[in-house]
Amino acid sequence: MSGMSPQRSIKTDIVFIILNDVISQYIYLAGVV
Repeated sequence: MSGMSPQRSIKTDIVFIILNDVISQYIYLAGVV
């Protein structure tokens, strides 16, 4: 991970944040149903 350039790691962070959001929404919906 440390070999990444700063721009790329920021992009990766954003992707991980979005994925986390989507996954937690699916878990919440699955828990409700």
